[in-house]
Amino acid sequence: MGVFYQYDLIAASKHEFYPEISINYGNYCTCGDLDPFKLDGIVYIGYGAGWDFHIYKNFYLDTGFMWYSPINAKKKLPPDTYVYSMSQYILGISYRFSNEK
Repeated sequence: MGVFYQYDLIAASKHEFYPEISINYGNYCTCGDLDPFKLDGIVYIGYGAGWDFHIYKNFYLDTGFMWYSPINAKKKLPPDTYVYSMSQYILGISYRFSNEK
């Protein structure tokens, strides 16, 4: 769970290209040499970009790629534990209730 901010870099277009930053809270620990595991209370910083293609009226095709870096996982683990970022791709369809563009 978290909050994010997106800024549309080409506001004059029906398409949207945006960078995104976020802060998130969860329990998915990308730590150590094995598979990720559950560890409560992790805070992540997220960053990435996306492109929303205008399809028809208020419908958009959403694409994007984000990285999430745990910022407090090392404090909860033994010293010298490797902590790495996770990535997420976005592919979907959205509907905009506002017809500003």
